[in-house]
Formats: sequence, C-alpha cells, structure tokens
Amino acid sequence: MDLDKRYLLEKCEPFDFSNPPFDPIEYAKILIHFMYEKNALGLAANQVGNPYRIFAMRGSPENFVCYNPRIIDASEKQIVLEEGCLSYPNLIVKIKRPESIRVRFNIPNGDTITKQFTGMTARVFQHEFDHLEGTVFYNKANRVHREQAMRRWRNS
Repeated sequence: MDLDKRYLLEKCEPFDFSNPPFDPIEYAKILIHFMYEKNALGLAANQVGNPYRIFAMRGSPENFVCYNPRIIDASEKQIVLEEGCLSYPNLIVKIKRPESIRVRFNIPNGDTITKQFTGMTARVFQHEFDHLEGTVFYNKANRVHREQAMRRWRNS
C-alpha cells in the first residue's frame, strides 16, 4: 500500500456491506497498519487509491475504522488549530472546526454505532471525513491562513 492522489478530489462511494468489494475486517487492519507505518493520526481510503467511504483514525483508548461515516451534529463552538496531511507533506494550515461532533458510522463488521467526539479526535474525524467528500483540507482555511501556509510550503 502506498499514498495515491487519484481519488482525493472526488466524493467517495458508499461501502456496500451486502455486496462488499473486499473483506472490510481485513481492510480495516491494513488501513490501521499503514496509518501507524506513516505515523499519521488518520488515513482515508481514497488517500491510498480506494474510492470508498472508509477511514481509520487513532482514538483513545481505541482506534476506529469508520465505514460510511456521517456527522449528525456539530457544536457551535469552533477552535482554530494547525493541521497537516499525509497527502500534502509539510503543508501546515490553520483551520477552524467545531470543537465537538456527534457521528454515526459502520464498524468493520457492519454494525452501526453513534459516538460523540471532542478535541483532537473530533478534528481528525472531520479531516478524514473531508477526504471522503473530495475536500482538500487547506480549502477549509480562511484565505489569509491558506495563503500564508502555501507561501511557507513553497519556500520550504
């Protein structure tokens, strides 16, 4: 497995548990392994050339592999933090995101769960979710932060 930008700008397809294109439990293990190999906080399937709505993320106390994730509610309070991305090495951008979110997704065995995430876990979920929507993280930044980050990135 390696990084692959083919599907980064496309909205990903839902994963069909009734007719799976591959074993979702085995794929979850592969995604988590690669995420750790790259020392990442999260990894979307489309970052490695797979156009399905799947991502892995580190969590505490457990990791999550989310199939067909949805954000069903978000806090009004937003926080600005710096974010980076495996697909854009060394590009660090300040991005404002909701501090907490309520989400629903399938776990690799197909069961649906609902979770409340706050802090860094909420941020990672939102970043990876954006990948599945075909949204590049730096486009979430305001114009000033994006331009500053791009200048630093080009000059590095």
